[in-house]
Amino acid sequence: MNDVTKQVLVAVITAVILGFFGYTFVVKENQIKIAQLEKSLTKESESMAKSITEISKKLDIHYNGIKSSIGESRSTIDSLKLFVVAAHPNRDHISLTASVKLQSLNSNQFNVLATGLMYYKDNSSSNLKTINFDDKFTKLIKDKKITKTDLDSYLKVLDVEKKVP
Repeated sequence: MNDVTKQVLVAVITAVILGFFGYTFVVKENQIKIAQLEKSLTKESESMAKSITEISKKLDIHYNGIKSSIGESRSTIDSLKLFVVAAHPNRDHISLTASVKLQSLNSNQFNVLATGLMYYKDNSSSNLKTINFDDKFTKLIKDKKITKTDLDSYLKVLDVEKKVP
């Protein structure tokens, strides 16, 4: 072999060796960077999941507060409507006995009745004895001898009032 061939061969071998070590160094460095990025991404994902869970809990609490407030307002409005119906019953929607039972209620009992009617409306397909009402509502039904028919007529009055523009 001549000198030129030897020099070319040495240069090629040196370039291959340097290329191999350079490639190995770059790949190893990139693997380290990828591992750091994966670790950082995992940490950020956990942090984000924790934040989303906290936000979701706060939103649920806020939603339940709003829902409760709306329920209380609806109950108050329904209580007022029942009071008006007790004073001026529309004979097309309420029977005389149901009207007399309404007229015998005091203001607190109107509130209890209105609140119970909201719950009763959601479960009106059930038998009265199978529904777990609030104790105050159950006591009111028993004390005033309010029947399912009476409750249905009170609901009918409240629904008719809602549909009037």
